[in-house]
Amino acid sequence: MSINAINMNYHYARERLDNFINKLVSKNVAGEIFIVGSTAIMFNLPEYQRVTTDIDVSISLNKNFFQTFKETAQEVADELEMSHDWINASVFYVMPDKKDKGPHEYFNNGTLKVRFASKEYLLAMKVMTSRKKDRDIEDGAILFNKLNLKDADEVIDIVEQYYTRPPRSELMNAFTIAKRAKQMKKLN
Repeated sequence: MSINAINMNYHYARERLDNFINKLVSKNVAGEIFIVGSTAIMFNLPEYQRVTTDIDVSISLNKNFFQTFKETAQEVADELEMSHDWINASVFYVMPDKKDKGPHEYFNNGTLKVRFASKEYLLAMKVMTSRKKDRDIEDGAILFNKLNLKDADEVIDIVEQYYTRPPRSELMNAFTIAKRAKQMKKLN
């Protein structure tokens, strides 16, 4: 069995996620999955040619759900010969302290709910990441342009909707993202 990370594009990620959801439904488990990161960007902007090696999620803090979630993720990984970390539920430490005001519902059968973060929420997270990777700046710039923002002040306004007292050092990313977004617009 291969345990290599697989680069998932929009269609591949959607296929994996649907398979995972169907397995959770068959186990009649109740809980909530909130998808963030690259996968949420792909679902918000399927035309954006993005790939990811994992699906970042925040899940219900319910012991039964967490255990079933973990076991089911491993089942899917084994069936598809993927790495067991193809779905990442360890993103809680980078999540904003306020809820998304406009998440997109992907699935809801009354007991299991799966939602994707909104573009605004994702932009706030990209600004506040401490990784400082080029990919995060690119993602942030694409979100900036899709939201038709004009400047870094508008980005900071969005960040402040989701984070209480964001560190000034991280807010500087808003200026880098705005600058990159304007460069990208000139190229198109």
